[in-house]
Amino acid sequence: MTLGRGTELKEIQYPTLSLETLRLVISSPTFLELPAFLLPLSAVAPRLTRLELTVYRALGRGFEAPLREVVSQLRCLVLDVRATLSLQELHSHGDAFSFDRFLPACTSLRTLDLRGITFSDLEFVLELISAPLTLLRVGLRRLSRDKETQLAAELLTLLNKPCLSMLRRWRLYGMDDVSDEPLSAVRSSGQWAEACRARGTEPRGDERYFTGECSA
Repeated sequence: MTLGRGTELKEIQYPTLSLETLRLVISSPTFLELPAFLLPLSAVAPRLTRLELTVYRALGRGFEAPLREVVSQLRCLVLDVRATLSLQELHSHGDAFSFDRFLPACTSLRTLDLRGITFSDLEFVLELISAPLTLLRVGLRRLSRDKETQLAAELLTLLNKPCLSMLRRWRLYGMDDVSDEPLSAVRSSGQWAEACRARGTEPRGDERYFTGECSA
């Protein structure tokens, strides 16, 4: 089920209890909280295991309480940042959704898909996640071509994060050609890939070898 830009809330039928995926597209300044027909979310969607947040602007605090009801049962979380600002910059807004309370509460999380984030955002998120991830997909932006060596070293330090101790696959790619160039060099240099394999983690780019959409 997708809610957001272009959605006519009055035309949506009351969702069934089989709802397992909810996608929220935060683009309109008037979209400040979940609509009433989705409340309480824990009763409307007791089987919800996948949450996708696509943000063009700061996520309002009105989403916190409803999402807190189901956060511990989420197995997959997608954060897709389409805003000019970074995730941390959106998070720092005075009335913004508090990721530093939400992310540590994702105790059942196994798949994390981060799109359009900066390297600083990645560090911020992984520091807050406490659940042992098995699949991680990261699409970075704002990367400079001349930072390959520094980026490789910083990525290696991230492997020591507790939430990556059980990681089986890590997809790493750039959201644009400029950002993907240093990441391509990191992937081909061997250090990051070798460090991943030594820990039992499969290193990958965003290439796909099978049809259909995969979460990580």
